[in-house]
Amino acid sequence: MLLDIVKTFLNTQKWQFSPIDDKGVLFFGINGKNGNFQCVADIREDEFNFGFFSICGVNTPKDKMTEMLNLINILNYGRFIGNFEMNYFNGEVRFRTSIFYKSITPNMDLVESLIMLNIIAMDSCHKAIMGVMFEGLTAIEA
Repeated sequence: MLLDIVKTFLNTQKWQFSPIDDKGVLFFGINGKNGNFQCVADIREDEFNFGFFSICGVNTPKDKMTEMLNLINILNYGRFIGNFEMNYFNGEVRFRTSIFYKSITPNMDLVESLIMLNIIAMDSCHKAIMGVMFEGLTAIEA
C-alpha cells in the first residue's frame, strides 16, 4: 500500500507526522532554510491518487492577492513538475505535486521524488512569497 511507503519514507527522514483522518491523510511541519510551512500527504488508495502539498504558514492578505497571483504565475511558468496555487477565498498559498499511479507500482523512489521536489520548491520560493505578502514587494521584485 502506498500509505505504508509514505509513512516509511517520513520515518526515515525523522519527520513526525499525524494522521488527519483514517482515509490516508498525513500532516507534518517543515523547518526549511527559508521558512517554516506545513505539509499534507493525501493518499487515496481506492482512486490510485497521491497528492502532496506544502502549505505556506500564513495566508495572503486580501489587498495582496492580485500581486500574489502575479507571483504564482511567474513561479509556475516553465515549471516542469508541480505548481503553486492560491485559494482565492482565504489566500492560502500552497505547492502541489501529485500522481495517478494505477499503471505503475509505487515505490520509495517515487515517494521521495514527489515529496522532496515539493518541499524544495516551497522552501526555495518562500522568501518571495513572504516578500509579496508582508514586505510590499511586487511579484517582479520578489
